[in-house]
Amino acid sequence: MREQGSQVPVLMVSALDTAKTAVEALQLGAADYLVKGFELEELRQRVANLLKLSTLEKENDALRRRMATEGQFGQMIGRSTEMRRAFEMADRVAPTDSTVLILGESGTGKDLLAQEIHARSPRAGKAYVAVNCAALPETLIESELFGYERGAFTGAAQQKKGKFEQSGDAGESVARAGEPHDRTARRDAIDSSGCPGD
Repeated sequence: MREQGSQVPVLMVSALDTAKTAVEALQLGAADYLVKGFELEELRQRVANLLKLSTLEKENDALRRRMATEGQFGQMIGRSTEMRRAFEMADRVAPTDSTVLILGESGTGKDLLAQEIHARSPRAGKAYVAVNCAALPETLIESELFGYERGAFTGAAQQKKGKFEQSGDAGESVARAGEPHDRTARRDAIDSSGCPGD
């Protein structure tokens, strides 16, 4: 049901009374688990609780959207039309699996916006890694982003994971990218690596 976009809470009913079965049901998206042999009143109470939870989640989502349209998005506050539009767009894209490029002047809150999008995304429980590419010397950008193996160059005494590997499948924020020295080559390298940004 979840794969088809349904947000209806699911109550799993099973004859099996094992922790493993309950955990599997919850991991697959069930909101609650009930073992056959239950009283009708218990079923009514569980369904009522799930309906309340569903209503609260919808209200919470509506309030978040309203806050975004009224000028607040996470830690960011902005009442201008442009900021409201940015907050609304960020709120719409956060639950998706889309790649997001945030552009703006230094000090405008790009990283805060990226953090809030991450916090509202399905990857919220996973690592968020920010990289300031403009602060890295040209010779270190690849090593920082992709890591290196022990002995790859003079001074590489041990393996080092790059930022993409550190972030896993959670995504990556390459903040304040500035003007990398060879943008096309780096973008092509990132795109062909199977890392976020595909």
